[in-house]
Amino acid sequence: MSMESKTEVIPGKSIIVPSVQELSKDPIINIPARYVRDDQEDPLIGSYDPSLPSVPVIDVERLDVEDYMNSELDRLHSASKDWGFFQIVSNGIYRSIEHRATVNSTNETLSIATFHSSNLDSELGPAPSLIGPDNPAKFRRVSMEKYFEDLFARKLDGKSYLHFMRIENGEGNTC
Repeated sequence: MSMESKTEVIPGKSIIVPSVQELSKDPIINIPARYVRDDQEDPLIGSYDPSLPSVPVIDVERLDVEDYMNSELDRLHSASKDWGFFQIVSNGIYRSIEHRATVNSTNETLSIATFHSSNLDSELGPAPSLIGPDNPAKFRRVSMEKYFEDLFARKLDGKSYLHFMRIENGEGNTC
């Protein structure tokens, strides 16, 4: 049986793939099709010259931290005066579903990716405590079973499933 044979996808179950050790036993001439991402272009690689001026970068969160406030204000003033524009790297507003959580900004945080999932009878969606009149839901709620069915039915494409989950303006965005 070929490594590339189709396998039935069952919600909540992993697709069986050969381990690295199995793949390394026989010489592989071509990359297995499941790992090929032909829908993406290779990134453009340019030459970086640190001696050339670069766009000023301002960390807005540092404006709220006493130890960094004056130096960041100086950088902001200089960028506005000399360049007329700057890049903001953090404004404290998380637009990504992966980062929409309440955290303590004075202590370090740790994110861990795991293969844990909820019961298939449960729902996936924004925490009700994060949703309100001033902060409407940005993503819809779906059952875990529907989430896994749709997620595994799609071709790998970065965050494409998040685009499906996103609530567009005007849609029902209540909890």
